[in-house]
Amino acid sequence: MTSRGGGGARGRHPCSSAVRRAVVVVFVVSSTLGLAIHQRRRELAMLRAVAATPRQVHKLIGSEVLLVAGAGAVLGAAPGFLVAGLLRDAFADVGVLPADFELSFNPLPAVAAVLLSVLGALLAGFIAARRIAKIKPVEALSESQVEKGELGRTRKAVALGLLGLGLVTSIVLPLLIPGQLAIAGAGGSLLLLMVGSALISPVLVQTTTRLLTPLLMRSKVSGYLAAANSTANARRLSSAVVPLALGTAMALMQLSMLNTVEVTAKEQAATGVVSDYVVTSGTTGLSTDLAEKVRAVDGVGTVTPVARSQVLITYVEIDKPVSNPFSAQGLEPRDLDRTLDLDVREGSLDELRGDTVALSRIAADTARLDVGDTADVDLGDGTRKELKVVALYGKGLGFGDVTLPHGMLTEHTAHQQDTALLVTGEDDGGDGGGADGKVESGLADLADGTPGLVVQSPEEFGAVEQGEFTQQSSTSLIANALLILYVLIAVVNTLVMATTGRSREFGMLRLIGTSKQQTRRMMFLESWVVILTAVVVGIALAIPPAVGAALGTTGQPIPYVEPLAWSGIVVFVALLGWLSISLPTRSALRGRPIDAVYATE
Repeated sequence: MTSRGGGGARGRHPCSSAVRRAVVVVFVVSSTLGLAIHQRRRELAMLRAVAATPRQVHKLIGSEVLLVAGAGAVLGAAPGFLVAGLLRDAFADVGVLPADFELSFNPLPAVAAVLLSVLGALLAGFIAARRIAKIKPVEALSESQVEKGELGRTRKAVALGLLGLGLVTSIVLPLLIPGQLAIAGAGGSLLLLMVGSALISPVLVQTTTRLLTPLLMRSKVSGYLAAANSTANARRLSSAVVPLALGTAMALMQLSMLNTVEVTAKEQAATGVVSDYVVTSGTTGLSTDLAEKVRAVDGVGTVTPVARSQVLITYVEIDKPVSNPFSAQGLEPRDLDRTLDLDVREGSLDELRGDTVALSRIAADTARLDVGDTADVDLGDGTRKELKVVALYGKGLGFGDVTLPHGMLTEHTAHQQDTALLVTGEDDGGDGGGADGKVESGLADLADGTPGLVVQSPEEFGAVEQGEFTQQSSTSLIANALLILYVLIAVVNTLVMATTGRSREFGMLRLIGTSKQQTRRMMFLESWVVILTAVVVGIALAIPPAVGAALGTTGQPIPYVEPLAWSGIVVFVALLGWLSISLPTRSALRGRPIDAVYATE
């Protein structure tokens, strides 16, 4: 269980990540299904008017949902195993998994996925059909024609409660309970914020419409229709806003969290290596006896061998024992301050001898450990040790969350090799120990006589380490790529459904004299109401989790934002939303208006 790389690996709480992805899938399915049932209000109202009972309406919806969701879930289970193989290949390509890693296929995850999809769809169908099923038959038809304008007090209260809880989970939790739990909570808070926003999304659409009305009214006919439709049918438009906002928020949050970790890790790696030279291998690793050869080079003052691996720390989390992987490095404490600066906050690395360990701030907060406590650590070969914590340091992202005595780490890894040697010249009495020409020439001679040996400056070594961090970022992107792709597909599907479901409305507008061009322009203006609402909501939802994740990983409340990348996501979302509305509109306007009016009767 070895891993060559710095502290950039952040595979935290895989179970909570899986649950979060499952909840996102159920939420998106519920939103799409709710829109589909909403578009059938007239049909359901007719059933209520001819004496269908609420139970019969629920049974009808439930049977249809069970048939469609069951068939879709079963059909999607088989390709899921194929996708698992593709993900394995992708992870192997970036070096996270060994090339010969074999998947263990088990039918239980497929069964669980099918059950989860069907149960989520049934719940969404029940909620969507509940209001129209419980109204009186006499009111059913009028209820189907006009949307209820005001949201209920209970719905508003629940929405505000979820939004408040989401803000607390994303920002306050990392301040009170730092560590991996806080980071996971900050990422999961997006779901609370999203559900709260979805409940009040009609109000958000109406607010955007009021703000844009002066611009919309510049186009007299189309603008008036767009403003009137957006105000009167805010619930319908909100069904299109919610998945688009979710896709925006997920993409921005994921990008911000990855960039924050990557940039911080690069900064720590760049400032942490204070040696004059770094000796590495261009092939595999470095023999552990090479350090003595380097020490024998004329002019060399300090040599710190660095070994890399991965360990497990077992600790109690919410009354249950949990074992989590952490990136680890092995160091010799002798004159360590002349080669490496880990930003020690408590304790001292001089005591890193025997059965001891130093932890990063994140690892210590996660495992609830302090200087003097005992950590249960499983080493690379599976050996469990109880190690005394002797120091806490700040640069865990750049160099690893766990620092062990060099001999202990190499003894319990398969290759028993070093990753690098940090070399500093003898102190010549005033220049802070800088290496002179003798060290440089001596290391060059040693490299010439040792195949694969590379002598680098700390800056060059930092660039190599940054490649490791980029690899870890690629790992996270791969892990979330399918989920984001699924959300994007759901966004397109929802927008197309919402647009094609208005064929009768388009036909009526054309029968009373509205031209095709005016109708298309009306939908163009409405699409920007949807897009702007979704983008603003998505950005607003992405910021609190990004701030919380930054607090949890770096201790600073300001996440790293790449303006060009954020702009690209916003432009992509806008283009996706516009195409998903404009193309179905053109298709719906091709036929005769009278056919569109009576086709949906």
